[in-house]
Amino acid sequence: MTERGEMAGASAGGSGGEEEGIRGYFRRHAGVFVAIAVFSLCINVLMLTGPLFMLQIYGRVLPSNNVSTLVSLFMLVVLLFAVLGVLDMVRGGILARVGARLATDFRERLYDAVMRSALRSGGAAGSVQPLQELDVVTGFLSGPGITAFYDAPLVPLYLFIIFLFHPALFWFSLIAAVMLFALAVVNGMASREPLEARGRAAAEAQRLLSTGVQNVEALHAMGMLPRLREQWRRRHDGVLRHQVRAQGRIGGIYAAGRALRLLIQSAILALGAWLVIRGEITAGVMIASSIILGRALQPVEQAITNWRSYQRYRQARERVDEALQGAPVREKMHTAPEITPRGDLEVRELYVAPPMSRKPYLRNIAFRLPAGSLLVLVGHNGSGKTMLARALVGVWQPLGGQILLDGADLNVWPQERLGRLIGYLPQAVELVEGTIAENIARLDPDASEERIIRAAQRACAHEAIKKMGGYDVQVGPGGAFLSAGQRQRVALARALYGDPVLVVLDEPVANLDGEGRLDFHKALEGMRRRGQTVVVIDHGDGIVRMADYVLVLREGQIATGGPREKVMAKKAGSEVR
Repeated sequence: MTERGEMAGASAGGSGGEEEGIRGYFRRHAGVFVAIAVFSLCINVLMLTGPLFMLQIYGRVLPSNNVSTLVSLFMLVVLLFAVLGVLDMVRGGILARVGARLATDFRERLYDAVMRSALRSGGAAGSVQPLQELDVVTGFLSGPGITAFYDAPLVPLYLFIIFLFHPALFWFSLIAAVMLFALAVVNGMASREPLEARGRAAAEAQRLLSTGVQNVEALHAMGMLPRLREQWRRRHDGVLRHQVRAQGRIGGIYAAGRALRLLIQSAILALGAWLVIRGEITAGVMIASSIILGRALQPVEQAITNWRSYQRYRQARERVDEALQGAPVREKMHTAPEITPRGDLEVRELYVAPPMSRKPYLRNIAFRLPAGSLLVLVGHNGSGKTMLARALVGVWQPLGGQILLDGADLNVWPQERLGRLIGYLPQAVELVEGTIAENIARLDPDASEERIIRAAQRACAHEAIKKMGGYDVQVGPGGAFLSAGQRQRVALARALYGDPVLVVLDEPVANLDGEGRLDFHKALEGMRRRGQTVVVIDHGDGIVRMADYVLVLREGQIATGGPREKVMAKKAGSEVR
């Protein structure tokens, strides 16, 4: 048995070039971040305008009582602060565009990765959290928190200027900066574990809550909502517990850092006053040193303040990169086979395993269905019928064997083209939030009203849809505004939209009343007249009588199969009856 699933996954991962995550994106756009660093350098140099202006006031203007010098200096200060404001605004605009560009470049790949993960796991890993984490990443890159990390490398510039004032002021400032930086490091180390634990607990609580929302009607009817609430409360208590731990550590270190920074501001004034008394510096240098040191320590304090946001950003970035592993930078382009689709279906030695498993349940499935034929799949619960239906439409990748449509393996068809050739009605019908017309048209923005109505008519659902209120009626999340039978009618019309050559229907009459079953039989006859190849999973005697072929599954293997008359004549045909 060939490991076809692994080969398909390798093919999907792309063969050319290294897979790129957010770190790779930063490397590719290094020039933009260098430009932001240059803007940050200019902004921090211009931030010295205030202290230097004050030095000139104390050193030149006041001793000389020269008003013209004061006016000239002040005009220069106005110009420099205007340039500072423009540069700061431009830097903020660039950062905002960086975040938006990153989201634009990654959102479709991440969306595909999320959906691919959901397909591989049968919906068990179908979380949209990576897309939410992408918003966290772009929000941090676009917000004020990132500027502290650009300003921090320029702290030595301020310390050097203080050194030019007096070595004692420099050494004091250096020790103060090291102490605040050490607090920032301690903050990161102390808060990382509780923040990560809080993230895991929050994800578990969210999954449980989402499950409850999706099944709220059944849970309410059976009195399970209070017990579910209790389970959710216990998990949410864990979220709050870790949050309190993290906030306690972050808040304590932030308070200590703020108090230390205020103490440092007063201490350097005291040191400067002592040096003024000794005649080693002027009063203007004393005040300027205090202002410059405050500016030097500001990025460090901002880093402490925004450390929680930075930690959240790092976790989100890691989760996004993890979700993108195996997702190609560009989808592999397939070329549609040079054939006219007819609907010939052939299955060769097929092996299929449940999601997250390498042990095949369907084993050695093989049959051929000529175009325009009707095959009915029957078997006891758990025999593998739905699993085979999912494999036939390409939802689940086989472990081995082949599924051929008109002689071409399903994997060689471009997914969008293959989707137009296949109609699928799953056992659990879910509609997309929107109108009935949008669901029937498979969200095709170019769908015409004529094609939508034709699909509904071929599903014998047109009159029923008019009774629902028409094609513009909203179906609600998952189709919640419609009854189970109404959802099934709309889903059948969706399966027939665009005249697919292969139609796979899993328990298509399970939720239909007597009138609905008669309408389905009429729709099935129409499919046969149009030459569509149809595979139906059903136990109804009426549908079996219409079949050209019958396939009986038992515990993942074919018990018997072939033309209907031949199968019904066999002893195994009792399972059909």
